[in-house]
Amino acid sequence: MSLPASETELIKAYKRGVPKELLELYKLGNGMFIGYDSYSDASESHNFRLEIPELSKIQTVQSYGFVCEDAPLYNLTEKWWQFVDNGNGNWLAFDGNQEGYGRILDIFHEEVGYEECHGIIAESITELLDQLVQRDGTDWFGNEEWQPLGYV
Repeated sequence: MSLPASETELIKAYKRGVPKELLELYKLGNGMFIGYDSYSDASESHNFRLEIPELSKIQTVQSYGFVCEDAPLYNLTEKWWQFVDNGNGNWLAFDGNQEGYGRILDIFHEEVGYEECHGIIAESITELLDQLVQRDGTDWFGNEEWQPLGYV
């Protein structure tokens, strides 16, 4: 884990609209490795890693350019903050919309913005991190046995 985000970095992110829960996470470390995907063996070289990029690099799904303007959920993606990079083109996002505030969503790069395509991975950042700790840093979403908490 890196050093915490500086006060200046936190203020800049706040002005960009980054939700307070994400700012709290970045007070712990400004970018960090949090685990491996479930398709890698922890003893071997990894193709995919779960990594939280530096605060200055996180963006909304919409600003990242992942979503087509005609996608049914386009307007919602303006407040989906991509904050966990799977390393394979997919992300986890913090839902900053009022209705789903705080949920962690699976952002599969080929289906962004379409209804019933974004699995709810966890109800909060805390739940996401707790699940990773319980599984020794290996993700659980995307496995055949996995059932999301719901879909957006």
